[in-house]
Amino acid sequence: MDNSNSIYKNDDGLNRLEKKIAELSMLNLSHDKFLSLLAHDLRGPVSNMVQLAMLMDDEAMRNSEVVKMLQVSANKTLNLLDDLLGWVKSKQGILKPNISSFTFKQLIDEELAHVEYSFSIKKIHIIHNAVEGLLLSADKNMIGTVVRNLLGNAIKYSQKNSTVEVLYVSDNNDHIISIKDQGVGINDAVGKVLLTEHMPTAQGTSGETGTGWGLLLCKDFVELHHGKIWFESKLGVGSVFSFSIPKKLAA
Repeated sequence: MDNSNSIYKNDDGLNRLEKKIAELSMLNLSHDKFLSLLAHDLRGPVSNMVQLAMLMDDEAMRNSEVVKMLQVSANKTLNLLDDLLGWVKSKQGILKPNISSFTFKQLIDEELAHVEYSFSIKKIHIIHNAVEGLLLSADKNMIGTVVRNLLGNAIKYSQKNSTVEVLYVSDNNDHIISIKDQGVGINDAVGKVLLTEHMPTAQGTSGETGTGWGLLLCKDFVELHHGKIWFESKLGVGSVFSFSIPKKLAA
């Protein structure tokens, strides 16, 4: 079997990682909280990649499942760095929306592909109402990041064998996208500070960890589009996170 293509892909991934880390350094951020978030969130996926790579050294463990897990872990790391860079740039006023037209279905298909493996692990069923031809005008990367983070939270706090819905509605002025789960829900105390820098963290239903900073990124990216983000939740029943973006955004 010719592994040359895999080697080149791995080299390309490492180069991307190095570029992202260098770009973070160039932003000259010394804020203790940001460094703490970076160290905490990168520790898990990087550790997973190292352990999986060690497993692949054993000929008996070289199978498609291990390779797939390694690829998922590596992609999560790259996505995390992309998200961190976006959040930092938005805070510094560096990042501005690059408005283009794309379909809602294209957006949802791409973001569901990013988290497909995570959904499959928990046997979570996905329902969405994305149809062909529904056009959005926004920064596709930013809105994709918002959808991906909300889907990630839905996975994290959902029970196994449950359902997550991705729903689109509109009014006269706005596109509205919602992610609905059947998870653990959010208590009132947490809900009051959830979209602020004071939000606490909580483990997912399978012990997943995180800092919650992804929601702050979502809030910043939505507000850069002059939109809003909000949620409804009932403890023990689940949550619905929604965001709106105006239909008329200058390209």
